[in-house]
Amino acid sequence: MDGMDGSRNAGRRQETQEERNTTPAVISAADAMRLPEPEPVLRHDVDDDTVAVVCSVGEPAILSGPGGSGKSWITLAWARAAAEAAGEVEEAIAVTKAEAQAAAEAVAEARDEAVFVADSITESIAEAASEVAAATEAAAAEEAESETDVVAAAFLRPSPVSAAEFADDANAIADAVVEAELEELAEYAADATSEAEAATKTHVPWTTACGLAVRPGPVVLVSYEDQPARIAARLRAMETPDAALRRLYIVVDPEPLWRPADRLAGGASETVTFRALSARLNALRPSLVVLDPIAAAAGSLNLSDGGAARCVMRSLAKLSLTLGAGVLVVAHDTKSSRDAGRAGKLPGAGAVGGSAQWFDAARGVLYLRGGPEDHPNTDRELVALKVNNGTEGWVVPLSDDKTGDGVFAGFRRVATPNERSKDGERVTEDPCSDPVSEEDIPF
Repeated sequence: MDGMDGSRNAGRRQETQEERNTTPAVISAADAMRLPEPEPVLRHDVDDDTVAVVCSVGEPAILSGPGGSGKSWITLAWARAAAEAAGEVEEAIAVTKAEAQAAAEAVAEARDEAVFVADSITESIAEAASEVAAATEAAAAEEAESETDVVAAAFLRPSPVSAAEFADDANAIADAVVEAELEELAEYAADATSEAEAATKTHVPWTTACGLAVRPGPVVLVSYEDQPARIAARLRAMETPDAALRRLYIVVDPEPLWRPADRLAGGASETVTFRALSARLNALRPSLVVLDPIAAAAGSLNLSDGGAARCVMRSLAKLSLTLGAGVLVVAHDTKSSRDAGRAGKLPGAGAVGGSAQWFDAARGVLYLRGGPEDHPNTDRELVALKVNNGTEGWVVPLSDDKTGDGVFAGFRRVATPNERSKDGERVTEDPCSDPVSEEDIPF
């Protein structure tokens, strides 16, 4: 009986702990007003006054489209831009910190020199005072011996007060020298402090790729369809610099991140791989995580299960908040959305294959489709179906980008008519060098 009672108590304790872990936290609206707004990671400048935030920290976004439309090239362009900008940020920080260190060393060196100068002055004054006192005393003695002027000898004889005054004068002069030097040192120190603070608050412009501005930072690619060698070949075609390559991380042969929670009730639960990957990402501290595609990451989940879709997007939102990074999910579309695209219509929730909950749970949904036939310069169109701040419906026209040898290297945004050159030639953006605005970069 005692054993049964112990089991019941253990069960009650476990239930209590589970209830405690699942009890929702409640805060007042006043407290909510003090919370920072989600930090944007991907955005589009619709015009001078309107910014559309596509992906933010804690708010996963989806890029969808037909298979083979180039979605992986698009996400790689954004990843490249973010990683390259991160290299520029870290280089700027390293240079600034080096300047601050040099200024601090100059302060220390100048301080040592000031002390040395003060000691030398004190020593010189003390020697001079000693020589004056000795000479005065010798002259007084000579006058006294000759007894020619006893009164003069009495006046010339040094007194203890005169020696103390000499010492005071020596110290006063030394203090004045040190004070003057330290005033200059204070300016040096202020400059060094300012440089050090600037090193931790470096501002750099965001960069754009394929029409979207990207927050600088390391990027992790969780790709289920492309091997690292394939991704490396694409980065080579993009002429990606070494500074960006060192900040682009590729997960090798990833396993599914979710499994069915209950075959009857549906839903999804995180796998051991998800937890292990989360720990690895936490160590890398990326700015953006790309999951390509969700169908493979979901493993044996039924994508038409709305409960599973909500569980997956919720776990990605929590991961995003934990990392302080944006999460972008790549998905395939449905036949109905492709038909709508060919008819020139915007696809609805069918833009994302499976349950409509994928579309509903995402805070931003972009759709990549073929370019219109009446615009031969436009090979693809990136359409905003859903945006965090409600600024949707905009379209980014894209053209094929090729190297000088004719090798396909992704896409570039096609310029609007007012961006064409004087001779009427088509103008496209450099995918990783167009500054947008200055932002704080959190590392």
